[in-house]
Amino acid sequence: MRPFKTILRSLSLLALILSFARAQTDFRALYPKFKTVSLVNPLPIARSDALVCIDLEQLQFKQLENYSFIVLRDGQEIPSQKLGTKLYLVTDLAPSAQQKIRVTLCETSQPQS
Repeated sequence: MRPFKTILRSLSLLALILSFARAQTDFRALYPKFKTVSLVNPLPIARSDALVCIDLEQLQFKQLENYSFIVLRDGQEIPSQKLGTKLYLVTDLAPSAQQKIRVTLCETSQPQS
């Protein structure tokens, strides 16, 4: 009976790991409404932990109060916070460089993995 419990625990752990890995890569499929935004650092010096404010009304998303946002850079989520019609995030910017991010609209009633 003991080997059966060990195998069952191992399979449960494997299922949990696989579901977590899937959740990390499915943002584009889960939330198809998005806008691409270009962030520009005009300075010849690197800016680490730069605070960026995006006006969501300029991105023409409608009914902002019922939605939250996910911000992705190169497929990785960037921590962000929506306050009113503004979206704030912190990111690193290389000297005199441009960086594209993806601002994805998602309903707040949906689970966010």
